[in-house]
Amino acid sequence: MLKINDLEFKTSVNEMNVWEFEQISFIFSDQTNHNFIDKYLSILKILGATEEFLDELTEDDLFKFVKALNVDTPVKKKKIKSFKIGDRTYVSHTVKEFKLTARQLGLIEKVTKNGINTFGKMLGVIFLEVGELHGRSIDIKHIEEKAELFKQLNAGKYLPYVVYITDKITKKMNKIW
Repeated sequence: MLKINDLEFKTSVNEMNVWEFEQISFIFSDQTNHNFIDKYLSILKILGATEEFLDELTEDDLFKFVKALNVDTPVKKKKIKSFKIGDRTYVSHTVKEFKLTARQLGLIEKVTKNGINTFGKMLGVIFLEVGELHGRSIDIKHIEEKAELFKQLNAGKYLPYVVYITDKITKKMNKIW
């Protein structure tokens, strides 16, 4: 956390929620915007800065933020098996080690194609509500509803799933090609 002019800004993935982390990741990966300062001003807005705040922000404070921001913060390797939101419990796996099924992998590919809320949608595929019917677990609309709910989860706790999925896919595809 970094405090600038009475406002606190999250500076690590372990402080951000899923939505904030994903939006910031999109800004960093945007190949059409080559404006370094503009990217960081956009990130500040995601994290709660107002236009008025940005108008008053000094270059020294901006560069303090740039230096402090670390979305590459190491995350825990251990994957969370379950969590509760309200009175609902969500589980990712019931066996000792998490593994994706081919159907889950296909669903992740399908629901993340448009690039909107991809982190949340991945979690929506992976985490099933206890007692959720199988047909509901593969329903795109239901996955998107869960993704909306999961936007507020702590990104650092759930990022190991995204890392696992991208690593697995990359390694397996490289073996094929």
